[in-house]
Amino acid sequence: MLTENDRLNGFIADVYSEVLERLKEAEKESSEKPDDLFLSGRSLAFLEIKDIIDSRLSSYEIQLEE
Repeated sequence: MLTENDRLNGFIADVYSEVLERLKEAEKESSEKPDDLFLSGRSLAFLEIKDIIDSRLSSYEIQLEE
C-alpha cells in the first residue's frame, strides 16, 4: 500500500514529466516556426513552469525518483 508521501511524490513526478514533455514539444514547434509568437510564448510558458517547479523542489529539498 502506498503512503501519502509516496502518492504525493508520484503526483509531483507525473506533473513534472508532463511539463517536460510539453516543453520539448513546444520548443520543437517554436524552432520550426520562429516567427510564430504564439508558439514562442507557449515554449516560454512551459519553461517558466519548469523553472518554478525546479525552484520549489530545491527549496523543499525534494528529489524526484527517475
